[in-house]
Amino acid sequence: MSHCENTTIEKYYCKNCNFQTELSTIFKQHLETHLTKKQTLSHEEYSVRNYVCGKCTFETHSCINLLQHSIHCWSSTEKKGSVRYSCHQCEHKYKDLHSLRKHTILKHLNTNEIMWHHCTKCPYKAKLKTYLKFHMSCQHSNENDIKWHECQKCPFKAKQSSNLRKHVNAYHLDEREVKWYECEKCPYKAKLSSNLRKHAAAQHLGAKKNPKQKVHTTWYKCKKCPFKVKYKSSLKRHINAHHLDENEVTWYECKHCPYKAKQSSNLKNHINSHHLKEEDVKWYKCESCPFKAKHKSSVNRHVSVQHVDEKDVVWYECRQCPYKAKRVSYLKNHVRIRHLDDHDAKWYGCDQCPYKAKEKAYLKKHINAHHFNKK
Repeated sequence: MSHCENTTIEKYYCKNCNFQTELSTIFKQHLETHLTKKQTLSHEEYSVRNYVCGKCTFETHSCINLLQHSIHCWSSTEKKGSVRYSCHQCEHKYKDLHSLRKHTILKHLNTNEIMWHHCTKCPYKAKLKTYLKFHMSCQHSNENDIKWHECQKCPFKAKQSSNLRKHVNAYHLDEREVKWYECEKCPYKAKLSSNLRKHAAAQHLGAKKNPKQKVHTTWYKCKKCPFKVKYKSSLKRHINAHHLDENEVTWYECKHCPYKAKQSSNLKNHINSHHLKEEDVKWYKCESCPFKAKHKSSVNRHVSVQHVDEKDVVWYECRQCPYKAKRVSYLKNHVRIRHLDDHDAKWYGCDQCPYKAKEKAYLKKHINAHHFNKK
């Protein structure tokens, strides 16, 4: 929290093992596991400096208790939206304490400090009660019991009103009505804050303001191949696209042609590229040249490659050769094509001849060049 800069987060470290925590009650319970029945625990063995509120005399050993106290203390003395609350452990800032508390629980609490919310119907568990409610609504509700939130401009519908708002903001608002989230390090901007965070993690993780600052990345690794990614949702998409049997895949089928896709986003891109009338296409234009594209991601790639000054470029360098790229996706493709062993690569085989390729795009080019419209 801002105005409480005089309090630094101190952890409790066990002298008998590697255990550590920020909560005194949890730490005291842990220490008791090392004691014999005749031993007692003195206060000095687990005391650290208190967290002190910057507005009143309140102090506590627990950062969570301080957050809970501050919600009431600060709300009574500050105007809403006038304060930005800073996380003590990273650079994130929030307009309200509820968001800061949510961030602290999700990002900075150890597993044994979290009060898990368990699903009664499957092994799923969540760090926040709202996440559990969302899970129950999506996974365990009967179709007839679901209250769908429908878009008034297209067939889209969602189980959560927040998802409908995101959809409307992403697809149906005029450019001047959109609240853009802009990247501080490149021309990228997004309609959703989550997309901006993903962009920053993927493209600028190595370009830190403070070179000494340690950036922790949690990688989600595929159990069936060397693939790893920073987001759990991306890992799920990877598994669905590459490792599920055909009968296990949920296909998204085009109503206009035989095309089908494993991801709804790919189907949307297909319809936008092949079945929309020219006057119905929403073009995304480059502000620096005549380039335009049907997909905003294509414009973002174009801008990062063509219009960013050399001194501002964050280069992604190959560890095995002099190759370097302006986008991490280009480097990944390079490594997969040039340096991955044949037995580790995922091959895309032609069903009409022995041709195979490491890139699906190359297979499509081959089919269009050699087999398209051939009987």
